[in-house]
This record gives sequence, structure tokens and C-alpha cells, in this order.
Amino acid sequence: MVFLEVRQGNPALALYLRVGFLQVGQRENYYRGKSGDYFNALTLRYEIAS
Repeated sequence: MVFLEVRQGNPALALYLRVGFLQVGQRENYYRGKSGDYFNALTLRYEIAS
């Protein structure tokens, strides 16, 4: 399995989901943006075939 974490709203999220990653978790208000706003972190998982 491969895990990655991405900021909610990151344009790359659509790509990760399209290639088969699944959201398996979320951290509330984990990232802080330049404007001071907070964003959730999404934990994604991809299962590699053996």
C-alpha cells in the first residue's frame, strides 16, 4: 500500500482519485495557508497489486 497526504483543495487531488487513490482519513485544520486560513489534510491510500 502507498499512503499520501494532500491539502484539501489541492488541484492534484483530482488526479490521485482518478488513478485509484481512496480517501481513508482527514486531519481537521492541519495546514495553514499564507492568508492565515486553515485547510484540512486528506490521507489517501492506494493498493499496489502483488
